[in-house]
Amino acid sequence: MWKMTQQLAFWRPGEDKWTRPVVDFKISWVLDTCFFNGQFYAIDHLGKVMAFESDIIKSQPRIVIDLIDKGVLFKQTYGKFYLIEVESKLLVLHRHHLLLEDDEINPEKSNEVYWTICFEVIELNLDNGSVKSVEDIGNRAIFIGLNSTFSVEASTDKHGCKPNCIYFIDDNTEYFNHDGLMGRGIDMGIYSLDEGKLIERFYEGPSQFCYTTPPTWVERHGNL
Repeated sequence: MWKMTQQLAFWRPGEDKWTRPVVDFKISWVLDTCFFNGQFYAIDHLGKVMAFESDIIKSQPRIVIDLIDKGVLFKQTYGKFYLIEVESKLLVLHRHHLLLEDDEINPEKSNEVYWTICFEVIELNLDNGSVKSVEDIGNRAIFIGLNSTFSVEASTDKHGCKPNCIYFIDDNTEYFNHDGLMGRGIDMGIYSLDEGKLIERFYEGPSQFCYTTPPTWVERHGNL
């Protein structure tokens, strides 16, 4: 996925260019992708979940679930969407933001443009197109941000991550280029699904963000 334009494109090792899929419907601003049960899935900013066969170039993608049509979302909704496999289930995370207008910003504070206020977790049934709310992901912790969305088994010791929690960093790049606005790059913390609230914020200093070295999670693969 092209991060700067939020359009879909695919690349295989050995190829010298990206390939755009051919579709017969409009693909809006794509927010996340996921490989699940042999197929690629993507979700756009309107809550449409699309499926692509393993042979992406030859196959025709299709919309498998529209969260607005399902009544899960309003047509005008603030926030972002993420796709992730957890315990053999495909989940959508809906990140809700509190957005403030320019005239609401207090220039003496550095945290008044947007905040993550809560998360919704939605399980997708790809067989019949149904959806349901999820309030418990068990002994797992989900990590979201500018890089890939992933989950890990939580550890109960003091050095581990908390179970049934979402760890998030600031990925609202559409706000990072607004000169003079506060809050850029600082919306990072932990959301507890058990408690239904944010339980920790990682950073509450002045606004800061760098496209060269943005905050990202480091994902471990295998036993490395």
